[in-house]
Amino acid sequence: MVPVENFMAVIDQYRFLSESLARPVSRVVPWLELVFGTFLLLGFMTRVSAAVLTGLLGVFVALLGRAIVLGLSIADCGCFGSGIKLTPHHALLLDTALVLCSAFVFRHAPRVLSLDRRLTACVVAMLLVLTGCVTARTVPEGIGPENLSPLEPSPAGANSVVAKVGGEAIGHGELEEAATADMKSVDQKIYEIKRERLQKMVEEKLWQLEARKRGVSVEALKARAAPDDEAFMAELSEKYPVEFYLEPPRDAISLDETPLQGNPDAPITLVEFSDFECPFCGRVQPTLQDIRARYEDKVRLAFKHFPLPFHRSARQAHLAALCADEQGKFWPYRAVLFQRQKDLSKTALIDYARELGLETELFQACLGEERYAAKLERDFEEASRLGVTGTPTFFLNGRRFSGAQPYRAFEQMIEEELKR
Repeated sequence: MVPVENFMAVIDQYRFLSESLARPVSRVVPWLELVFGTFLLLGFMTRVSAAVLTGLLGVFVALLGRAIVLGLSIADCGCFGSGIKLTPHHALLLDTALVLCSAFVFRHAPRVLSLDRRLTACVVAMLLVLTGCVTARTVPEGIGPENLSPLEPSPAGANSVVAKVGGEAIGHGELEEAATADMKSVDQKIYEIKRERLQKMVEEKLWQLEARKRGVSVEALKARAAPDDEAFMAELSEKYPVEFYLEPPRDAISLDETPLQGNPDAPITLVEFSDFECPFCGRVQPTLQDIRARYEDKVRLAFKHFPLPFHRSARQAHLAALCADEQGKFWPYRAVLFQRQKDLSKTALIDYARELGLETELFQACLGEERYAAKLERDFEEASRLGVTGTPTFFLNGRRFSGAQPYRAFEQMIEEELKR
C-alpha cells in the first residue's frame, strides 16, 4: 500500500508544476485558440476536411491545456471581457465541456461536413462562442500563483457582513476601519524585512564585484578585509554606486494647526509624535538638533501631541505647550519641557512660561480652561488612525520609524529622500 505521505508529495509536485506553468500557458493558449479556431472556421466555410481536422485538433490541445493548468491555478475567468467571474470549478467544467464538444465533432467530422449550410453555420457559431468564453480573458499582470490562491474568494464589499452578534451585523467596512492601525504596522514590518534582506543582497553583490575585479574569490576577499568594517563597505558603495528602488509605505499626515520649524519649502518634512514626559523622546532631542544644524533649509520639523495615558503630567504639559504656541513661543517652550522633564507640575509649567517672557495671566487662563483640549484630541485621533502606539514615532516624508533612533538612521533616510 502506498503511504499517504508519498501520495501527497506527488500531488504537491503536480500542483507546483501547474502553478509554475500558469502564466506562460495563459499567454500561449488564447493564441492557439485564435489560430486554430480560424482554421476551424475556414474549414467549415470551404468544406475542406484537412482544415477542419487541423482546427479541431488545435482547439482540443489548447482547451485541454487550459483545463489542466489554467483551471487549477487561476481563481476566475471571464466571458467576452464582461467581468463575469467563474470559480475555478466552473472554469474547469466549462473547459471540460469544450474539450468533449471538440472531441465529439472531431470524431464525427465527415457527418458534420455533410450537414445543411445553415446548420453548419450554427455549429461554427456555437463553437466560436464557447471558445470566446475562455479566450476573452487571460491572466492579468500581477495575478499568479505567488499572490492568488486557487480557492481565494473575491474581495468583500464594504457593505458585506462578516459577522452577526445577536442578529446585529458587523460589516466589512467596520472591520477594515478597526483593523487599519494593525494593518499599517504589518505593512511597515513587511517593508523592513524586505529592506533588511535587500541590504544584505546589495552588500553581497558588492563583495562579488570587488572580488571579480581583484581576481580572487569572495571568501578570499572577506578573509583579507573585515566584513563588518563599515568604512570598507562605504568605500565599495562609492566605487560601485548603489541605488535603491524599493518603495516604502507612506502615510498622509495633516499639517493643519501643526507647529512647524524650518523652511516651509523644505523637501523633507519630519513629523514627530511625542510625549513631553517620555524619557526616550527627551533622549532623541539632541539628534534632532544635529539634523537641523546639518541640513538647515532642507529639513523642517513638525510636532504632533501624543501624551501617553500612563504619564500623569504629560497631558497638562502638552496643553501648556499649546498655550505657549498661542503667544508664538511653542518651540522654545517645547525645548524647556524636554530639558526639565522631571518637573512638569502646574507650578513649574507657569514658571517656565514666565522665564520665556510669556504673558503669565493669559497663559494661566489658557491652561486653566484647557483651551486647546480639542486640538490635543485631534492629534491623538490622528495618531490612532496612523497606528501610532508609542513615542517617539517619526514620519519622514510619510515614512514611519519609531524610537530614539541614532543620528545615522535619520541621516540615511534623509539622504534617500533627497535623491528621489
